[in-house]
Amino acid sequence: MKKKSIVCLMVAALIGSSVVIPANNIQEETITVSAAVYDTVPEGYTGIYTINDLYAVRNDLSGNYILMNDIDMSETAPGGEWDSGNGWEPIGSYYNEFKGNLYGNGYKIRNMHIYGDVSEFAESADNEISVGLFGYVSYGTILDLGIVDCDINITVNNTGNTKVNVGTTVGYYTAQEYDTVSECYSTGSINVEYNGNDELYTGGLIGYEYQQTDTNNVNNCYNNCNITVAADNASSCYVGGIVGGGMRAEVVAAYSTGKITCESANAYTGAIVGGDRKLVQCYYLKDNSNITAGGKNTDSKYTDVKSLTSAQAKSQAAYNFDFDEIWTIDPNAEYPYPTLINVPYVSTQSSIVEPTQPTTNPSISTGTKKGDMNGDGLVDAVDASLILSYYAYLSTGGTIDDIDEWMQNG
Repeated sequence: MKKKSIVCLMVAALIGSSVVIPANNIQEETITVSAAVYDTVPEGYTGIYTINDLYAVRNDLSGNYILMNDIDMSETAPGGEWDSGNGWEPIGSYYNEFKGNLYGNGYKIRNMHIYGDVSEFAESADNEISVGLFGYVSYGTILDLGIVDCDINITVNNTGNTKVNVGTTVGYYTAQEYDTVSECYSTGSINVEYNGNDELYTGGLIGYEYQQTDTNNVNNCYNNCNITVAADNASSCYVGGIVGGGMRAEVVAAYSTGKITCESANAYTGAIVGGDRKLVQCYYLKDNSNITAGGKNTDSKYTDVKSLTSAQAKSQAAYNFDFDEIWTIDPNAEYPYPTLINVPYVSTQSSIVEPTQPTTNPSISTGTKKGDMNGDGLVDAVDASLILSYYAYLSTGGTIDDIDEWMQNG
């Protein structure tokens, strides 16, 4: 199939459906990107194609970056070519934070490993450790990104005053009004054994967030990571499905299906956040545990926050989400809960790209494998973008016959 034809259809079908990426953290300076996979690197951005490109982000921590395909980080496992001794080396440090923008472009970072005793990560006068894809982000934005099948399995054996922040996406996040983590999700597992006597913050996406203004900075995100924490001597232990803890800000339009377990005498464990945060339109699986949405439960700060049974969580009616532009539920998919239209859910364990809309007409696939839209023998992000284009095309008045002809002739 000709790539030019694919691009032309995507552009024609997705006019009026776009997201805006902040440029240089200035609201007035923006670029508009198609809601489907962006085919070329926009002006002012650096394309990320390989794990080497991703690692090189630390050479310009104020830059703007865009993923141009999935990044497989399997080689960060013990003994792999990108194993630093503790797996992936987080981007950004206490004294040199990431201050740029990362647009995931609907792609995924897969199989990230961070493991072992990370006590040597400690830095700063506060003796602080932050673990994740990014260690420290300050006034940066992360959009449309999936962290898939991550494996964070760490120990902190420093018995001194060491504060630890752990998240799949960001360990420590400092944000102001226009900074955001939006339309992101995580799957996999987080295991933390903390033998220090200071504070521990662990979240499915963000460990610790310090927000300088009371604004919505974490929105339209979900977590499917299982989180297990053991921190008997911690002065306080904050664990949440989306955010561990922090100050100010809101979590809006988010949910968590991950199982959360925390063993600590001073634990604040919540299905959405560990700390005391404002939550709006947030949901979590009642079946997983008896914990509430927030570890420091302040119901007066909650608006439309609910626990759901597994059956309820599979129903669009249970959520006050935007199912026109941002979210969808595919009743035929392996993953039965809401997913992000711009970031299709991917199970790398089964190598299936889950459609973001029901696929009721099998004749649209030209490949021999279910979901292989372009017939290359693979089911990957390219096929996911074609599925998005297909449904966007139908929404503009195209017919099944039209799409069949396009798929056959290119």
